Amino acid sequence: MYSDLTDFLADLDRRGMLARVKEPVSPDLEIAAVTDRACKSPGGGPALLFEQPGGFSIPVASNVYGSSDRMCLALGVRTLDDLAKEIDELMTPQMPAGIMDAIKMLPMVGRLRDLMPRTVKDAPCQEIVDRNGSLDALPILKCWPEDGGKYITFPLVFTKDPETGMRNIGTYRMQVYDGRSTGMHWQRHKGGAQHYRVAERLGRRLEDIVDELIGGIRVRRVGRDRHHVVLGDRAFFRDLILDVDALLGVHRA
Repeated sequence: MYSDLTDFLADLDRRGMLARVKEPVSPDLEIAAVTDRACKSPGGGPALLFEQPGGFSIPVASNVYGSSDRMCLALGVRTLDDLAKEIDELMTPQMPAGIMDAIKMLPMVGRLRDLMPRTVKDAPCQEIVDRNGSLDALPILKCWPEDGGKYITFPLVFTKDPETGMRNIGTYRMQVYDGRSTGMHWQRHKGGAQHYRVAERLGRRLEDIVDELIGGIRVRRVGRDRHHVVLGDRAFFRDLILDVDALLGVHRA
C-alpha cells in the first residue's frame, strides 16, 4: 500500500500512467485548462504533474484520480465494487448463528480493529513548521475565467464540535482572499457548518485545520467521528498527529 501521495505518484510514473509537464505553466487558468482537457479525454486521461508552475517552486499534481484504474490502485482493490462490498460487510455484519459462525467472523473483528486511527508522536507533515507562512507561497489555482480568484478546490477541513468533541473531515471549496485568510464554502447540512453554528451559538471560535495537499477517502455517517470511518490501510491516512497547537488530530502524511 502507498505511504503517501508522493509514493502513489511515483508508482503511477513507473506504470506509465503519469504525464510530466516540464514546461512552465501558470496556476492562473492554464493548469486548469490543461487538466480539463486531460480529464475529458477517453479513459480519463493520464495523471498530470506540472513540474514548474509559473512563479513557484512547488509542483502541482492534477487528475490523479481521474480514471477507474487509478482509483482502484489508490484503494488497493481490483474493482470499485469490491470496495463497496467490503464496506457493506463491515458496516452491516451478520449476527453469528453459532460458535462456528462466530469463529469465522474473527478476521472481520481484526479488520475493524485496524480501522481505528492511532495517534503518533512525529510525522512528515510537521517536519517544517512555519508560523508566519503565507498562502501566497503555494501554487493555488484559479480554475475558471469568471471565478472570484484562486480557490483551494480539494482541501481536507478538520473541525470539532465545541460541545461533544465529535470531529469532522470535509472537503469544502475555499476562496483565497489573501496570504493569511480564505472564505469557506460549506452548505448548511455539512458537518463543518454544523460545528460552526454550535460555536457561534456558544460565542466561541471554531477550531479548524486545513490540509490542502492530500486527498482522502470519506464515508458519510451522521453523528459518528469521521476519523473512525477512514478505510484503514486502503486510505492514504490512518495515523494521526496533534497539530502544533494541540487542538485537533490531523493526518500525519
